[in-house]
Amino acid sequence: MASSPTAPIVPSVWLKLLTTGRFVVAASHLATPGTVAQVFGMEMRGTPAVAYGRMFAIRNAALAMGLLRLDTVTDPQAYLKLNVVMDAVDAVAFIASGIRRDVSPRTSVLATAVAMSAVVAGLGALRAQPKP
Repeated sequence: MASSPTAPIVPSVWLKLLTTGRFVVAASHLATPGTVAQVFGMEMRGTPAVAYGRMFAIRNAALAMGLLRLDTVTDPQAYLKLNVVMDAVDAVAFIASGIRRDVSPRTSVLATAVAMSAVVAGLGALRAQPKP
């Protein structure tokens, strides 16, 4: 998606929240996966929770790096929309997992709340971007 840099983007409070949130998720899932699993009520021993948590961390770190360099993206609006769609899909997946009882109600609610907070921040960042 990268090409020649576009006009400098002044980060809105929403973009800063989304970027910071992604880095917090990435750092916590990489540095303290057991604590994160415990807070979210996930069974850790004998499950792939830690490995999946670290994959989730890397995804969030990569998305955050892209948000930091939004001025180098050909279509910043499309990149922000991609962020919103990914977070919305995460929210739906956690809701569905809770309904099927694949995860505990606590895990479903907390994970959905995190994903929806990213959807809100992403939509706010999208609205705050200047129109092309």
